[in-house]
Amino acid sequence: MNTDYLHYFCVLGKTLNYTAAAEQCFITRQALRQAVQTLEKQFQTQLIVNEHNRLNLTPAGKELMEHSETVLRDCQTLETAMERHYRKVQETLHIGICSSLYPYYWPQATHAFERFSEEAPNIYLVIEMKSAEEIIRDIQKNKTDAAVLMDDGKTNLPGKRHVMKTDSMAVSVAPSHFLAKRQRLQIRDLDGMNLYLMASPEVCFSQLLEAAEKSGIRTAFSVDPNYFSVTQKIMRSNSGIIDRTENIDDNISSTFVSVPLEGFNIYTVLLYSADPSKKPLIRLLRFLQTDTKKL
Repeated sequence: MNTDYLHYFCVLGKTLNYTAAAEQCFITRQALRQAVQTLEKQFQTQLIVNEHNRLNLTPAGKELMEHSETVLRDCQTLETAMERHYRKVQETLHIGICSSLYPYYWPQATHAFERFSEEAPNIYLVIEMKSAEEIIRDIQKNKTDAAVLMDDGKTNLPGKRHVMKTDSMAVSVAPSHFLAKRQRLQIRDLDGMNLYLMASPEVCFSQLLEAAEKSGIRTAFSVDPNYFSVTQKIMRSNSGIIDRTENIDDNISSTFVSVPLEGFNIYTVLLYSADPSKKPLIRLLRFLQTDTKKL
């Protein structure tokens, strides 16, 4: 069984978008489709369907994804254990990358991780894509040593926090939306909207949530870390995506309009363990800070 195909299928199952999944897996759409077809042929059942231009997993696909995630975790554990022998690994560092940032951050960070592994072959890096909630929980439980995620600068996060990049917060809407022609937005302009966030407002957007409550506006915040499923939703409703301006401009098609939200920023932050015994972690942080300035 090809574990790469299982990984590709799990990413597709989360994004429900061939383009997004292919980008995250660093393969072509055609290669991804071939991987899915191979799995369907192997298991002799349909795993994913296209209904009204929307992808959905079949019951068999959902079950395969659930079991595949377990298999992939076990394979990673096995590889880590075996690598300790031939590389004489002395320590393992667990690095989490927020799933909403992964497509944008990973290409920038890859070089840093590779250089670190070359200069510190006795330290094994485990890179994991997780939700912001999972990252924060794992930092608190010392299961993750460092992580990259987004916040609005006011959330009380565990561990130590280092700002890697600051961007203006913005709302992305469909061109037909009444806010699309605005140059800038105030918090009161969001009244009556449904805004999608990459993480729960209590976790990473507490300042925005507090401002909305103080202003008395009726804004519904919905959490959906899947960027590409959200973009389909906002084309059909009075909705928008809260994100940093650069992400919207560079990574979502010109079908959407990004309007800055005045008085708010989004920070790409490096959150890391305060454990002083993690000396290799400090070395890794220097590599990340050096090689991600263009993030």
